Amino acid sequence: MTLLGNLTQQFRHELTQFEEEMKMQYVTSMERLARKEGKQKGIRESIVDVLTVRFGEVSDKIVTQLDQVENIDMLRSTLRQAMTVDSLDAFVQLFPEASE
Repeated sequence: MTLLGNLTQQFRHELTQFEEEMKMQYVTSMERLARKEGKQKGIRESIVDVLTVRFGEVSDKIVTQLDQVENIDMLRSTLRQAMTVDSLDAFVQLFPEASE
């Protein structure tokens, strides 16, 4: 099938526009991992900032314990707990290793 003059141009323009709209950004597994690690790092830093503001210096032991938490939802929950916990000792008790 052959389209005439303007119809061919219009078709090409609409096809190009459609293809551009349908393009999806491809994210490699390495990029996904980097994004996840970036989120984890940001939440961990926020937890340490909150604890520092509320209770003073945060020990390396607490930072190490936070570094072991990889689950984003768990880190977010820990951030909320850092905002509301009564003491730094009570915060440390949130980690299973602390009670062993």
